[in-house]
Amino acid sequence: MKTKTGRIISILLALAVMLGLFAAMPLTAHAADLGTSIGNSYSVSALETAIQNSLNALNSGDTFTISGSKTNVDKTMKLTIPSGIKLIWKADYSGVSTDSSTDGWYLLMLSGGGTFEMVEGSIIHASTEGSHSRLLCAGDATTINVKGGSLKAYNCAIWTNAPVNVSGGTISVENGTANGAILATGSNASVKVSGGTVEAAGDSNAIVGNASSSVTVSGGTVSSESGRAINNAGTITVSGGTVSSKTGYALSSTSSGAITVNGGFVFSYGTSITGSDNASVIRSTSGGTISIGGTAVVCAWDKPSGTPTYVAGKSTDLTVNSGGSAKWGSSGPQNGIHYANGANTGFFQISGVKPNPPIRLAGDDRYQTAIEISKKSWTSAVNVVLTSGKNFPDALAGGPLAHMLSAPILLTGGTAAALEPAVLSRISQLGATCVYILGGESAISAGIFNQLQTAGYTVQRIYGADRYETSVAIAQKMDQIRGSAPEFVFVADGTNYPDALAATPVAALKKVPILFTPKDRDGLRAASAEYAKNCGANKAVIVGGTGVVKPDVVTALTGLGFTSERVSGADRYETSAEIYKKYTSVFEGNKAVMATGLNFPDALAGGPLGAKLKAPLLLVNGTGATSAPVKAVIAGMPLQELYILGGTSVVTDAVVNNHLG
Repeated sequence: MKTKTGRIISILLALAVMLGLFAAMPLTAHAADLGTSIGNSYSVSALETAIQNSLNALNSGDTFTISGSKTNVDKTMKLTIPSGIKLIWKADYSGVSTDSSTDGWYLLMLSGGGTFEMVEGSIIHASTEGSHSRLLCAGDATTINVKGGSLKAYNCAIWTNAPVNVSGGTISVENGTANGAILATGSNASVKVSGGTVEAAGDSNAIVGNASSSVTVSGGTVSSESGRAINNAGTITVSGGTVSSKTGYALSSTSSGAITVNGGFVFSYGTSITGSDNASVIRSTSGGTISIGGTAVVCAWDKPSGTPTYVAGKSTDLTVNSGGSAKWGSSGPQNGIHYANGANTGFFQISGVKPNPPIRLAGDDRYQTAIEISKKSWTSAVNVVLTSGKNFPDALAGGPLAHMLSAPILLTGGTAAALEPAVLSRISQLGATCVYILGGESAISAGIFNQLQTAGYTVQRIYGADRYETSVAIAQKMDQIRGSAPEFVFVADGTNYPDALAATPVAALKKVPILFTPKDRDGLRAASAEYAKNCGANKAVIVGGTGVVKPDVVTALTGLGFTSERVSGADRYETSAEIYKKYTSVFEGNKAVMATGLNFPDALAGGPLGAKLKAPLLLVNGTGATSAPVKAVIAGMPLQELYILGGTSVVTDAVVNNHLG
C-alpha cells in the first residue's frame, strides 16, 4: 500500500511541477494537495486528516505559498522541496510532534535542495518543552530564508546542514538548557544574519556551528541570556548588527578558524575583550585568530552585584576595544550603553542598571544658585550660614564651619537694608533658628542683621578687620565647637579663590580651618601667625604653588613649630585634582561636584555640599578646554552622581561630557 502511494506521489509531483511551469493562472489547493505536489512521507489521507481545511497552498510557477492556521499539531510534516522550487510559509503552525523516531523530533523536516522561506506574519511554534520541541530540520542543500515571522522552540528552532539566511523575524529558544536557536552543524551549513533577531534563553546558545560551518552577522541581533551568542563555528565574521551575551561569551570558537569583527557591536559581561577565560567577550581556545578593526565596538562590562548606578556619559566598569567608545546613558525610557566607532553608532539596552545624568544645580543668579544647592541636601537645618555673594573669602573660609554646624551656605548682596526675599524665604523653609553672618557690616549690613533678629532668629556675626582676620575668627569658632586642636591647618591665597575653593570639602570633612595669606606678602599676617602659634596644631598644608603661596610662608610656619607640605598642580584645575588624590580616603568616591574655575559666585556654596555628599569639588574651565588631570580623576572614580554648579553659561554641557568621556 505504501509503495503504491509512493508511486502516486511521484507521478503527482511531476504533474504538479508541470502545472506550475505552464499554468497561466495560479492554482489554489488545500495543503493536503500540496503534500502530493512536493512530497511527504505520509499517505495523502493521513496528511488530509492532520491538516485538511486548515492550511492552503497557492501555486504560481515555481513558488508555493502556504497560509492558514493549524494548532496542536502532533505529527512531523516532511517536505521534499526540489531544487528550483521555493516554498513561502505564511501559516500559523504550532504543536509538538509525538513521533518516536529522531526525525519525528521536528514539526517540519525539509529536504530536496529547494528554498523554504518564512515571511512577515508567519508562525511556527513548539507548544511544549522537551527534546521533541524542535521546529525545522533542513538537510542536503535546502536553504532556509527567514525574512519575517516567528519561530519559537524549547529545544531547537533550526537544525541545518544547509544555508540559513536571516533578514527579519525572530528565531528563539525558551529553554535555558536547549541545544540552541540555530544549529548549523553540517559540512554544508552556514548562517548569515543581516536583520531580525536570533535569541536564546538561559544557558542556551543562540547560534552553534562546527569546524566546517561559517556564521556571518552584518545586521540584526544575535543574543544569549547566559550562554554563548555564537559558538564553535569554523569562521565567525561580524560586520554589523549586535551580538551579545551576559554571563557567557559573545563569540566563542574551539576550532582553529578565524574570528573577525570589523563592525557592529559585540558585548558580554567580563573584564577583557579577548582571551581564553570566562571574563572575555571573544574567546578562542584552539589557536584561531581573532581580528578586531574597522568600526567595530567590542565591549565588556565588569558587572557589580545588585542594581548598579552610574553617571550617564561615563564608562565606569566598561572595557572597550581600541578606537571604540561605550558610555552609560538612556534612550527614551530605556537604560544602557551608547557606543560609537566612527560612523558605527548605536544604543544597547541593558535592564537592571541606572544611569544618572549629571545633576545641574543652578538658579537665575548666584543667590538663587546657592538656594538650589541648599535644596539638594538640606530639607531642614537648625543653623544657616549667611555670607556675601559679592566676594569669595568669607564664604570659602566659612565652608568648614558650615559643615560643623550642619548648615547650608546662603548668599546675599549684603549692602541693602534688607535680605533678598527669596533668601529670607529659604531660611524660613529650612526651619532654622540661628543665622551665622560671616563678615563685618561692610560685607553684610546692620539692617540685615536687625531684620533677622526682628524676625525671631538668633543672629551671630563672625568677622575681623579684613578677610585674613575674618578667616582667623572663623577658625577660632571652629575650635570652640570642636573642643580640641585641629589636625592641621590649610593655608591658601587670600587674593584669589580657586585653590581654597577646591580645598573646602576636605577642610570641612577634616574639621580644619582655612587660613588666608596675601599672594604678594612674605610670611604670614600677624593674626594668622598668632592663631597658628596658639591653636595646638603643628602641621600646615599649603594649597597652590609657590606663585600663589610664597616659600617665605613655609619659613614662617617652620618658625612656629609647624611641618609643612604643599599640594598643587600646574594650574587651578590640576590643583583641584591633586587635592582629591591626596585626600581620596575622606570621600566616598561615587559622587563628585564640578564647578567652574573661571569665576567664584556659583561655586561659593558648593563646599558644604561637597562635604555633605563626601564628594570632591573639581574645577574645570567651564567654557573651554578639557583638563586632562581632572578627566583622569573622574575616569578613576566609580561615579554614581555628578553635580554641576551653575547653568550652562557657566559650565557647558560639552565641557561636562568631555570630562566624563
